[in-house]
Amino acid sequence: MKLINFFSIILLLVSIDLYCSNIILRQFGAKADGKADDTWALKRAMIFAQTNHIDIDGEGLKYYVSGNLDLKLSYFSLKNCNFVTSNDYKNQFTLKVDCNQISMSHITFDGGRNTYKDQIEEWEDFSTENNIKSIYPTPGDVFYFVALDENANIDVNNVSMRNVHASSCITVITYGRVNFETMYFENISNKTFHVYHSINEGKYQNGKTYMSNIKSKDVGIIPDRILYKNQIVQNQNLNAMPQASFNFIVSFGEYYLKNAEVINYGSTGVTSDRNKFFQADYIKISNFSNRTFSNNPSGAIWLEATKKATIKRVDINIQNRDLRDLQFDSSAFALYGVDSEVIIDSLAIKGKYINKGFRGSFEGINKIHIKKIMIDGEYKQASALLAMMPNTRIQSQIIIDEMVLNSGVTEFYGIEKVEINSILGVTGKETINFKLPYTLNGREDYSIKANNLPNIYKSQVIKNLKLPFNSKTKNKIKILN
Repeated sequence: MKLINFFSIILLLVSIDLYCSNIILRQFGAKADGKADDTWALKRAMIFAQTNHIDIDGEGLKYYVSGNLDLKLSYFSLKNCNFVTSNDYKNQFTLKVDCNQISMSHITFDGGRNTYKDQIEEWEDFSTENNIKSIYPTPGDVFYFVALDENANIDVNNVSMRNVHASSCITVITYGRVNFETMYFENISNKTFHVYHSINEGKYQNGKTYMSNIKSKDVGIIPDRILYKNQIVQNQNLNAMPQASFNFIVSFGEYYLKNAEVINYGSTGVTSDRNKFFQADYIKISNFSNRTFSNNPSGAIWLEATKKATIKRVDINIQNRDLRDLQFDSSAFALYGVDSEVIIDSLAIKGKYINKGFRGSFEGINKIHIKKIMIDGEYKQASALLAMMPNTRIQSQIIIDEMVLNSGVTEFYGIEKVEINSILGVTGKETINFKLPYTLNGREDYSIKANNLPNIYKSQVIKNLKLPFNSKTKNKIKILN
């Protein structure tokens, strides 16, 4: 019987027009019933299709796939497939493709997490962060693409991935161009996607990533119990933490993001990681789950040593997090500047169960321009803290055009130039602190042009702080202890 099936498939392949633009998976023996294993049919189709750059069409049917496929191809294009995978995490489907021309469109993938899989998830030690062990899913990346040609093109659109316990849903390593459009992720244990435009931590980097209409929900939520170090551990007793439960992260190269939404994230919502340039327009991030936490620490938006960034229309609302998140320097917006130039326009933050609303940490020469920022909520440490890193005394400047605060403290620490055009406190209890841990002999330059704050505090060594005369509030400058 197997021999007959083999020859029937050969006859089908011979009958295929080598110059057609599409082939269908059922031509290669796929049952497309969501029950029979179609992995080898997919592999045969992928190998056949690369010869004449033919698209593989799944006809919108359901395919059961399992195990690992690892292929080096000259062309890969897959569309109209609905995938399900093994009930066993150890045999869960992974597809690794080394190819410089990759396209996936109209694809769904249901990994069975908390649905048709009833196994306990397995996690393993990944590294250590903040003296706490970090954990990582045992299953590998579902889709893993390598495209190291500078003319490479990876185009992924209309893709939905749900119920996935894996290192990531999609990982791309490329020096070329990546386009992600209209994508949805839900119930993901670790990372939605991660794009790397370098293979050597930025010593050489190249490539651009474009993303639009991207949404995720419930990423990085640890189940009630997991298998860790060969033992079943209850969530509340877990003494390790997720570190890399990232959403929408691009490392190195250029990163362009438009229209992104994240509901409930583990480590981060959106991450610009050491990009040469990051441009974002309209990001909405909310967190209402008390099951989300990280030792990374967490940040709804995280800019990590990005050289140039322009960000506008950002709305962050964090109303709940696991209290373990408070052990570390969690924040709604985290900006780590290293010789960075950053422009932020229209940033609204509302939060609680986190340490800071806005956190800025700086090394080197940084130019930060915040055109409009509103911060509301209850924070353990500060509504906003912008500080030079320890032992760093190179000039950085911060310009804020308009700032609205609803309670809390805003503090500038070690920054040498701060210019605030307007700051408005809503409750009358808001305060602002200027702290300088060393003397610059008056070379520091701090100014506030308009404000309604009753008290402004400064370090003793600060000599140059300019305030307008305000007959209504009569600002009082007080010395910090």
